[in-house]
Amino acid sequence: MRFLLLALLTVAIPACGSGTDSGAPGDSAITVKQALTAKPSEAVLVRGALIVSGGTTRLCYATLESYPLQCGGPSLVVRGLDLNTVGELTSANGVTWSDREVRLRGTVTDGTLTVS
Repeated sequence: MRFLLLALLTVAIPACGSGTDSGAPGDSAITVKQALTAKPSEAVLVRGALIVSGGTTRLCYATLESYPLQCGGPSLVVRGLDLNTVGELTSANGVTWSDREVRLRGTVTDGTLTVS
C-alpha cells in the first residue's frame, strides 16, 4: 500500500507545475490532444512541452526520455511565438526546449497553433 501511494505521489507532484505563459488566474489549459480537436475559430489555452528543432517550434503532449528532448505523442506546430517571451530555455545539439510546462493561447488549424 505504501508503495502504491508513493508511486501516485511521484507521478502527481511533477504534474502540478505552472506554465510560463499562463493566462488569467483560473484559466484552465487544455492538452495538445484536446487542442487538435478544437474548432479553428476558437481561441484556446494549450499546455505542453515546448521544443524547437530544425527551425520548427512544437508544443508537445509529452517528451521522450532523450537528450536533447524530442516530442512524444501528438504535437502542434507553433506559429507567431516570440521565444524571448517564454522564459528560460535550454539548448543542446541544435534543439531548444523549455524545462517547464508552457501554456500558449491561440487558435488551432490543421495541427498548427497560431499564438495570439
